[in-house]
Amino acid sequence: MLIVGIRACGGATQAEDRLSYATRWAADRAGLKGAKDSLDTAVKPRMASATQSMTYSIISATNRMMDSAESALSGMTTWAGQQVSNAETAVVTRIQSVLGVGAATKPPQRDEPSPETDQAKESPR
Repeated sequence: MLIVGIRACGGATQAEDRLSYATRWAADRAGLKGAKDSLDTAVKPRMASATQSMTYSIISATNRMMDSAESALSGMTTWAGQQVSNAETAVVTRIQSVLGVGAATKPPQRDEPSPETDQAKESPR
């Protein structure tokens, strides 16, 4: 568990080297060199694989969380922008209705047919 904690906090290689050296020193002092060798061949590769797998899982979960947070923030800013745009449109429309500006900007409607359409009716086809 100590290795998992060290890997999760970063500086894994340096911390593992120091821990490995301390473990070897303690095993030599206690006369457990044979036990250490068997642990190094049987247990250490499995532990390294498990801690590496856990590290990648933590990084992957953090990445997914950051992607979700980015998507949520993007959605919130888009929504806020739409609300501002809608409010702006409502204010402009209200001001135009009070001042009567909106009616003057519409193109005039023609009751009479244009000369181009009269010519089109008279052309023989």
